[in-house]
Amino acid sequence: KISRERIYVELTKLLCGVGASRILGEYPEIIAHILPHLEINGVSGATELIRADEEMVKNGYPKNPALRYALLFSSLDEKQTADAMNSLKPSRDEKNAVMAFAKKRQGRLELNKYAVKCLMRDVNDAFPGELARYFRAAGSITEPELHCAEEIAEEILKNDECRRVNQLRVGGQDMMALGLKGKQIGDTLASL
Repeated sequence: KISRERIYVELTKLLCGVGASRILGEYPEIIAHILPHLEINGVSGATELIRADEEMVKNGYPKNPALRYALLFSSLDEKQTADAMNSLKPSRDEKNAVMAFAKKRQGRLELNKYAVKCLMRDVNDAFPGELARYFRAAGSITEPELHCAEEIAEEILKNDECRRVNQLRVGGQDMMALGLKGKQIGDTLASL
């Protein structure tokens, strides 16, 4: 018997390795057997998405295991994705990285500074570009839109613009001096 942790390690190597889409395409039954949450059709659909991401890697993008898992689980809803990740026993950070994609993939990628800052705040500074890459692999956005999301994120970072409450120049003490209390303080800081 092979441990789920070992399966996760080996599957991660496969997903990020050379020819991942070819292997998934040739052996969807085996992948579906390893990951009972996926059906053979789900593996087949993910093969095309991963093939698209492989092209982006050839053009200089880094390999991203969380992105590859999100593409693999693209036919699953958020709960099923969480169950599939839990069954593989990844670290909390690895699971959270995949779940960030699962939570955002049903929406639309807004290409404006506010939306990009929100993604940076909610996940991390690199996430807007990674999410754009997910949408590009899925065919939901064009190449210019991918670059637009990356450029917006780059500009925000270059200008060291505020993305999180802890980066604000004002804090809870300042809000209390204005007469705010409790939840009002948090809500006001979050709105800034």
